[in-house]
Amino acid sequence: MPSANKYRDRVRFQRRTGSEDGFGNTVGEWTDLFAARSAELLPLPMKTNVDPVTGRPQSVTFYNCKVRFDSDTRTVTTDDRVIDDHNPDRTFKIRSVLDLNGRRSELLIQLEQGGADG
Repeated sequence: MPSANKYRDRVRFQRRTGSEDGFGNTVGEWTDLFAARSAELLPLPMKTNVDPVTGRPQSVTFYNCKVRFDSDTRTVTTDDRVIDDHNPDRTFKIRSVLDLNGRRSELLIQLEQGGADG
């Protein structure tokens, strides 16, 4: 079982509610899925990301977010987003949701900050 003292951050998970815009995109407001959770939010080492079209550097930062596995967090998908509960201006797009050890004790959620909805 993961130790409690490593979960020093608080995050909220949100899902967009609304309808499709005719092009397959969901439009509407972001709403909280459930109460904020304790998490471990760690930035990954920076790499120079270059936009393949313009050739300019991109301002995108990647994070690993670890949360305890429970009946609510197991419903999180890549269509949702993460909000830093201490700084709501920090939003993250979810790139993947993984149960690395298969024991349903902890989820690793890979995040991107600085892109669309993140």
